[in-house]
Amino acid sequence: MTLPLWILALPIVLLCLQLLTALPARQPPPTRPAQARPDYHRPALTVLVPAHNEAAGIATTLRSIRSQLSATDRLLVIADNCDDHTAAIARANGATVIERHDSARRGKAYALAFGLQWLAGAATAPDIVICIDADCTLDAGALDRLATRCASTNRPAQARYLMHAQTVPQQQIAEFAWRIKNSLRALGRERLGMACQLTGSGMAIPYAQLQTIDLQHHLAEDLALGLTLAAQGHAPVYCHEAILHSRFPDNPAGTRAQRTRWEHGHLHLLLHTAPSHLYRAIRQRDWAYATLALDLCIPPLSLLLMLTALATILALITTPWALLPAAALALSLLATWAKHGRDLLPAKRLPAIARYILAKIPLYLRYLLRRQRAWISTRRD
Repeated sequence: MTLPLWILALPIVLLCLQLLTALPARQPPPTRPAQARPDYHRPALTVLVPAHNEAAGIATTLRSIRSQLSATDRLLVIADNCDDHTAAIARANGATVIERHDSARRGKAYALAFGLQWLAGAATAPDIVICIDADCTLDAGALDRLATRCASTNRPAQARYLMHAQTVPQQQIAEFAWRIKNSLRALGRERLGMACQLTGSGMAIPYAQLQTIDLQHHLAEDLALGLTLAAQGHAPVYCHEAILHSRFPDNPAGTRAQRTRWEHGHLHLLLHTAPSHLYRAIRQRDWAYATLALDLCIPPLSLLLMLTALATILALITTPWALLPAAALALSLLATWAKHGRDLLPAKRLPAIARYILAKIPLYLRYLLRRQRAWISTRRD
């Protein structure tokens, strides 16, 4: 086996293990939320909603959240560099609103840091802070299940965060890829005893643990935050039963900006921080932290498929055994599609996946030639 395939062997094996472990069906969650038990007292929550020009949809998000709050909970919207009616709409929907204006420092990390600074001066502190993006809606009982998972483990907990296609046919492929990333791989990691990556929305974190964190700007601030928490002994766990939903932008520019931000941020962390985090986890003998660093070594799925195909073609010149890693990856993805993706992608749509992957080549070339560094808001209409 040639050097490129040896380098890809670890991410391929990890990904295949996660997908195959997630194939068996998960038992459905209980029909009643956790707070229905008479002996259960849910920790006090503050739900942070960072919002940049989200006037069009934030009311729906806030109604979804408020329906699940108790009298001791707080809903705090951070209207970050907004020039629309986001703040007014949030106040009209019962949220406490703080406004931030700093055009030189933009992005979710700055907004969350501003919200935590406000909480530090509040009369009462929450037990748990939950971050929900301003374009998400929650399934019934999601906050209760997420808070219970966080409180019972005293570790950050990540909900099942799903993205859905709107009117663009290619987004069905993106929705399946997102399901693999945020649902099936997360479930596989949980079953393998691995920690869970934070995915930006639906993150529940004990407030005491956030007080020791310096939220740094990063295009993939969620992945960076999870690694920082894990380095301090608080590796995140997964909460499959707590579900929230969002939608991909319904315009090419918004989709391109969103995808570039996610994948360039992931690649930067993979290349520049994953080795140091793995070394530190091994020195600390922290298994959960090590599994998070190992998981970060899996590139974005489209890039992994492209690299595997290229390395396999080169290796076949010298040895036929080089086909095994690519075959294992292909069979794992095919089994995952057969079990969890046929509702999104009928068999006749599978050939379109090749076009979807090839269309991402400019995105990865831009990372090499002109990597995105500044946070750019996603336009949704």
